[in-house]
Amino acid sequence: MSLPETTTVKQQQPANLSITDIRNSSPSASLAATSNLAPLITAGLSQKNAIFPRSSARFDVAQNGKTSPFQKSGGLAASYGAVDEPIRSIPTLVLYDDAGLDIYDAITYVEEYYLTNAEMQIFMDLGDEIMDSCVGDGGVLIELGVGSMRKTKYLLDAIVRQGKSVTYYALDLSAQSLSMALSPLASHYPTIQFVGLLGTYDDSLSYIQTHIPRPVNSTRTLLWLGSSIGNYTRAEAAEFLKRVQTIAMDTGDTFLCGIDRRNDALIVKAAYDDPKGVTRDFILNGLDHVERILGVKDTFKRDLFEYVSIYNDELGRHEAYYRSLVQQTLVLSATETVVLEKGELINVEYSVKYSAQDVQRLVDGAGFYWPNRWADASGRYDVHLFQKAPFHLMGVSPEDSKKSVPTLAEFEEIFKVWDTISLTMIPEGGHLEKPISLRHPFIFYRIRALLTVHEQGTCETGGALARVLWMSYEHYAMHLEVCCVLRFLFD
Repeated sequence: MSLPETTTVKQQQPANLSITDIRNSSPSASLAATSNLAPLITAGLSQKNAIFPRSSARFDVAQNGKTSPFQKSGGLAASYGAVDEPIRSIPTLVLYDDAGLDIYDAITYVEEYYLTNAEMQIFMDLGDEIMDSCVGDGGVLIELGVGSMRKTKYLLDAIVRQGKSVTYYALDLSAQSLSMALSPLASHYPTIQFVGLLGTYDDSLSYIQTHIPRPVNSTRTLLWLGSSIGNYTRAEAAEFLKRVQTIAMDTGDTFLCGIDRRNDALIVKAAYDDPKGVTRDFILNGLDHVERILGVKDTFKRDLFEYVSIYNDELGRHEAYYRSLVQQTLVLSATETVVLEKGELINVEYSVKYSAQDVQRLVDGAGFYWPNRWADASGRYDVHLFQKAPFHLMGVSPEDSKKSVPTLAEFEEIFKVWDTISLTMIPEGGHLEKPISLRHPFIFYRIRALLTVHEQGTCETGGALARVLWMSYEHYAMHLEVCCVLRFLFD
């Protein structure tokens, strides 16, 4: 989508609002572009590359009363839930055309869809505390994605109450959505500068680092709200946050992330399968979008499918499927068709939920420090504060230490800790004095040797060399503890 003409933007938008196109390539290069979605849809429907877990079958029986939905070779599957089933899939992005976005906005007003109200309540009640913890005067906020901005405005209210001057950036794929979402805010908050960023997540990461530096003596905070992280698998989410942390953040930058908990199955099920059928309309609208993308008509008929909502309590995720009500033939192109059996499932969306242990694994995988979190009154939802620290150390259990040795990456991280201590705890100019504060020959003269061991080969688990590496690593850690305790006692 092209940006509005400059003269039009100036006439319609407040003076404290601008929109910047940060796309690194043509709009058609976006994954969401029709030309790129079409082959993904065709591949997902032609091949059964997704998996319907046997645990999901059990929850389908319990939650939806389905006992044998699959039909094979004219007969019902005899053992529904006995094995994992390979199934077809459609990319989740098909749900978010213009009509889908409107329906999704309506979902956020549905009483059973607790996520929006939970996050909004956190910002209403605790916005001052949250903004005080991570946003300084003259700082910048960067939100990855925009919606109706009903929640974000409570954070902006807190900023205004605290008398801070900030610049607020918001990312979206649509210039129209950016203008519609930000214009009312810019008019309501004249002391805040608003900048819309037109592009994808990938576009934004490098742009943030090169064009939105952290202001001197202030803060840079990224926001990812609405439990958008749930659209990724846990491994994908950790990988994405790792990329954000590595590419777009400097030491000390913070990241606010809304994450839904692993809640009671009935509560989650109702949130994604509301009695008014708003979510059902959202999912079925995806079929209309698929037809437009593929350029076919009367192939993906709504009345021949039903929306299947399952909360898999075992895997901690909600699962959305289309179920074929009859045996039918789908026309994908002039040369390709697919036959669906009666009862066959097609996956379209997962919404992953997180326990506290899941969040800990997430931040460990991403390399974040996790200083705080705020929960809603019902204890169903959290807004987490992550931070990029100068180093990141992961805990190792005694059992794991018997099965492996410290990795080179783990040694590099503990050396970063020593760098931090040496540069912050030793007085300026004291590094050339004798003896050097904190100096210890075991630490400062064996570093090169330990790196050489890792570079020249591996060591057998449980061998003498493995024990030496663990002893060295633990020695570094114990001296860190001593230094920190002494600093605390005598500073």
